[in-house]
Amino acid sequence: MGVILLKVMICLQKVSKSFDEKTALEAVTFSLNQDEVTALVGENGAGKTTLLNILTEEVIPDSGQVVNDHEIIGYLPQDRPLLEPYRGLSEQQQTNLA
Repeated sequence: MGVILLKVMICLQKVSKSFDEKTALEAVTFSLNQDEVTALVGENGAGKTTLLNILTEEVIPDSGQVVNDHEIIGYLPQDRPLLEPYRGLSEQQQTNLA
């Protein structure tokens, strides 16, 4: 069997991020390769959301390097509703429903 070469789409090298005195990520290194399926699993407070925010460039890491080969990253944040409850309704209609 021959060698299979995979294109590296996203690579993190020794990425760290802290908020005040709380370390969210410390020296995280990994790569996401083309045609691979990857799951991000961990306990509450393990840094999953921070990692996703760094990958989407919403948060800048304190140190390390993120290399993105022009890949689009999207995810649904846990703290935002999928649909706003009264989206598309006038203010009067919203008041009547409340």
